[in-house]
Formats: sequence, structure tokens, C-alpha cells
Amino acid sequence: MQWTTPTGDALSVSIVQGNIPQEVKWQLEWRDKTVDIYRQLSKTEWGRDLVIWPEAAIPMFYHESVDFLTEMQNNALTGHSAFVTGIPYVAVDDVARTYTIHNSIIALGEGDGVYHKQRLVPFGEYIPLEGWLRGTIPFFDMPMTSFTEGGRDQQMLSVQKLRLGPMICYEIAYPDLVRRLAADSDVLATISNDGWFGTSIGPHQHFQMVRMRARETGREVIRATNNGISAIIDVDGKVREQAPSFQRLVMRTTAHAYQGMTPYMVLGNWPALAACAVLLLVGWKRRGTAPVS
Repeated sequence: MQWTTPTGDALSVSIVQGNIPQEVKWQLEWRDKTVDIYRQLSKTEWGRDLVIWPEAAIPMFYHESVDFLTEMQNNALTGHSAFVTGIPYVAVDDVARTYTIHNSIIALGEGDGVYHKQRLVPFGEYIPLEGWLRGTIPFFDMPMTSFTEGGRDQQMLSVQKLRLGPMICYEIAYPDLVRRLAADSDVLATISNDGWFGTSIGPHQHFQMVRMRARETGREVIRATNNGISAIIDVDGKVREQAPSFQRLVMRTTAHAYQGMTPYMVLGNWPALAACAVLLLVGWKRRGTAPVS
């Protein structure tokens, strides 16, 4: 049964896949190379409804890249495009004189908003028990492992007057988080960098999770990654278009806004948990009445 219905016209989308090697991603000498790669890949795409880059596509903090972002903002506005990218973000509390670092998504041009990742990867984006573990072995001193999680009450990104539900990397693995975001969204977008997985089965398992979230929420999902798997997933979880992995490219596609609520968006995991409880209760009672051999 189709629980959600399309609304409005299709959104023309350009997914930019930079294919930056993971081992050089945070090296200072690659910073300018990386932003120039994305600049050159995108220069023919301004004029599309949405130009989207993957997680941390810009390998410097927001406040360090103001000039570059202004350039991209002007390109987007000239082409009447929305521009969405992943970028590290420093939020400053002037009153408390403190700051926090976030793994974030921003929308510019015909888009607006900032989203800070809520579910962080242990040892990848933060160090549990940091006071004890930081510095004990080199593994705990990897670049970009001091992020702070974003709040639950963040607004969706605005893209061409549509509500874009943002997720970063493995946030897509959390069904309850995705269903909450989807309830306030017209279309979902997940950006990721699966370069950590190399050529293993990891990117394909991650991609299956994306497909399941589309089916659970009845929303199309735009997926932009550094080196694959970039794709558009229909509301039934089927892959409509997919870009080849480990290539530097732009995938031109379309996405559609949907409205409505699926049963899973309304009920969440409670039916499954209730069924498990009933099965456990029945099993316990049957065990108590089983004949003695």
C-alpha cells in the first residue's frame, strides 16, 4: 500500500562525488586541492535545483572557509540553485565563552539552514572516556575526533522552499531518528564518506540501511557520498539511479517531495516490541506446561 503521495514538481539534483582518498583527506596540503576539485566538478551544475556535496566535503571549518562559501553562495544564487554541503562547524557561546565542534550540513543559495549531527561515531568522531584514553595510543589522536552532538530539536534544511530532512553518515542506521526527521520533511538527504570502508562490504551494507529508511518513511532519499554509493532511492526502497563507486563524477538526477505518514512513522518500533513481548510470554508459558519426558 502506498501511504505517502508526491507533491509538486520534481527537483533537479546534481550529486557531486569528489572521490578524495581517505588517507589525504585531512592533510593540509590537500585542503586547497579538495575544494578546487569540488569547484571544478560543480561549475556546470549551477542552474540545477539542488547541488549537493558529501560529508565534510569542505575539509576546513566553516569560519575558515567564508570566502570560498561566499563564492559558492554567489554561484548558487546566480543559477537559482540550492547548495548543500557537509562541513565541520564551530559554534561559539559568547556568554559562557565556550565553543563546540560539530559535524554539520549547511544549505546556501536558494536554501537555508544548518544541521549538526546528532549520532556521533565512537572513536571516529568522539572518544568515550576521553580524559582517560586521549593520548594513550596514537589511535585515540586521529584528526577530527572531538565533535559534539547536535540537539534533538533542530530545524530541517530549506531547499527551494521544500523541507529537506538531513542525516550525516551512519545516522541513517537509526530508524527512530530518521522517522522523526521524516515527519517534518518533504524529502530526505543523507551525506556520507564511506572511504573508511575501502573496497569491503561496508558501503553496501550501509546502502541497504538507506534503502530501508526510504521504505519505512515513504520518502525519497538523496544520497551523496565521497566515493560511493551515491544514489536516489524511491519511496519503496528501490534504487532509481546509482553512480559508480570510486570515480570522480557528477550524477544528475531528480527527486520528488512526498507528504503523508506511514504506519512506521506513526507507531515506530512499538508493534515489533509488543510482538516480541507476546512471543516471549507465550514461550514462557509453554515451557512451564511442557510434559516431563
